[in-house]
Amino acid sequence: MKITDMRSLLFLACSVILVAVLACGCTTNTVPPTVTTATSTPTPLPVTTSASDQLLTGQWTFVAAIVDNSAPRITNNKVSLAFSADGTLSGNAGCNNYNAAYTLTGEHNEFGKTIVIGPLGTTKMNCQGKMEDEQTYLLALKRVTSYTVAGNKLTLTITPGNMLAYERAKPS
Repeated sequence: MKITDMRSLLFLACSVILVAVLACGCTTNTVPPTVTTATSTPTPLPVTTSASDQLLTGQWTFVAAIVDNSAPRITNNKVSLAFSADGTLSGNAGCNNYNAAYTLTGEHNEFGKTIVIGPLGTTKMNCQGKMEDEQTYLLALKRVTSYTVAGNKLTLTITPGNMLAYERAKPS
């Protein structure tokens, strides 16, 4: 075999290997995105709202709850909720701050105007003796399907007989 024939064969083999390497580099890798948790103020979530309600917007102070047909022990008076006109809500669940997007559908049901809340983002502090109350509250908030505002009272309804009640926060 001549040297020129060997060079041609070597060139051909290298070309095939190079094409194979390039082809392997063009495949996509489906690695899921990395999830990070907030350690201070949660980042607001993107929002899409189809309607707005000026009666709903503003600061609310938690008063009481009936969840799964019983009054859960949510005794912390620091629980708060604020609806913004831009379709975001935020508040304090007794220990951690939280936020979410909300959508007003413009529809009504037997319990009031319909609303979709979530997903919720929260900070990740651990407050001894408050975490069970907080989880109960946040799980209930995610399940809300409708709301009514009557004067300075807000009722968020989950299902018949299950609700969260608030009063409009007094200006400081």
